Amino acid sequence: MSMRLILMIGLIYTVIAGWLGASAAKHKWHTYSSPAYGFKIDVPSDMTYFPGSPVQPPQKSTLPICDTTTVACFQYTGGKFNHTVVQAMGVSVNVLRDKRTEAECNNIRFNVTKSIMIHGRPFHYAETGSVAAGSSKGGTLYRTFYQGVCFEVTLTTAYSDIEPARYGKYGIKPLNQRALHAMQKEMKKMLRSMTFVGPVNDGARWNVYNDWGCGGLFEYPAGVRVKNLVPYTMAAFHSHGVTCEQEFSYGGRVYQVAAKASLHGRRGIHEWLVSQGFPGLTRINTVTRGEGFTQYSGRNFTCFFTDNVIYIFTVSGANHKPMPISGDRVFAHLVDTFKLN
Repeated sequence: MSMRLILMIGLIYTVIAGWLGASAAKHKWHTYSSPAYGFKIDVPSDMTYFPGSPVQPPQKSTLPICDTTTVACFQYTGGKFNHTVVQAMGVSVNVLRDKRTEAECNNIRFNVTKSIMIHGRPFHYAETGSVAAGSSKGGTLYRTFYQGVCFEVTLTTAYSDIEPARYGKYGIKPLNQRALHAMQKEMKKMLRSMTFVGPVNDGARWNVYNDWGCGGLFEYPAGVRVKNLVPYTMAAFHSHGVTCEQEFSYGGRVYQVAAKASLHGRRGIHEWLVSQGFPGLTRINTVTRGEGFTQYSGRNFTCFFTDNVIYIFTVSGANHKPMPISGDRVFAHLVDTFKLN
């Protein structure tokens, strides 16, 4: 065999190995597991996970692909559709607390519903879509009722409604349909990988409270009543006290969620906390920092600061004496499910 032929064969093997390596990296998958909701799902490397709370995922589209019911959001963050009419696409796993029975969960109104089995579990599904402000989104939603909880998985693509003739005016490139279909196929593969593997923590025993004034949403135990102690008003907004406040009683304890608007920076938070009888920032722990929020925690309270608003969670006895938050499952669920609407 000539040296030239040997070199050519070596080059071919190198190219093939590189192509296979790039292909494998491109299609690398990992498994996301949710211990709180008892499911796992396989996710490709070009999908980014967002928890959905307390701040919603960064919205790349006019019509969001994830919302306040989302407990796990997976958005495509690759670059295949840059400067095209595709605004966003992804898969969201949602918990629909208002669907209390299997019949309610399976009833997808205004849509033709079909059913499939995924890992031995029935899912009812239907095509869905909406339009608004020159944009649209469409896809398929799938629902299943597991341990008394209605789960919804949506496969969604959001678009700008721009006619091809006007692409040049807006700097829009033609859409690669093969790439689009390949990504949507990966989203279906994600769906087919979803498996329930454990219990749903605090499953069917919760309702949702939405404070439209200060923008907070949280879950509370079913069967109790949330009192709106301080409803949002302009007077409350400009006062030195809290802007909004709710409370509910459960198991001999009182749980409160309060919000103070129009605070600016760490100094503003520190001074206001001290004025309200809380420890200042120098005496509490920073639990986590995320995109658009910071969580602080003390012995008797937890708070989130975002967009110049601080949300404070406390628990007390029936006599309103502050109690430690450690080990309180209702308090933990309240904080874990808090979202900005």
